[in-house]
Amino acid sequence: MDKNYLNNLNQIVIAYYKSKCNESLAVASKFCCSEMARYIGHKILNEIPDTKAYVLKGVITKDLAHDILLIHQKGEYALLDPAVWQFFDGKETVSVGEGKSMSSILKLAEKTYGGEWSVSEELDKGISNEELPKLKTILDEIIKENCRQ
Repeated sequence: MDKNYLNNLNQIVIAYYKSKCNESLAVASKFCCSEMARYIGHKILNEIPDTKAYVLKGVITKDLAHDILLIHQKGEYALLDPAVWQFFDGKETVSVGEGKSMSSILKLAEKTYGGEWSVSEELDKGISNEELPKLKTILDEIIKENCRQ
């Protein structure tokens, strides 16, 4: 994935959380993994036409699951976690790593987070403009609740 695009995307994610909450990114991003992965995935699909985006589901423990984003472009795979601060407070980027295959990315997710990982869904390029605002509304509500506690 283009480094400039990734840096810009990283800043967008951080700015989004900070605009909604004065707490740490770890607090703001709590319970946002599913919606934020989908929101950022659809944003990427809308901006970079030759990509595919997948949500990976990790079952980390019996009581803990997590969703992250896999971007596939031109034979390269990038693993992104727009809620990474739930696990790694102080991390400076949503990028978890890159790989040359789906299996190498799944292994990277397992090594980074533990647990068992699989593809949960492929995001649809044809998402309507109505879906992104719905995801933002849900995200805003979750972040607002996180920051009240």
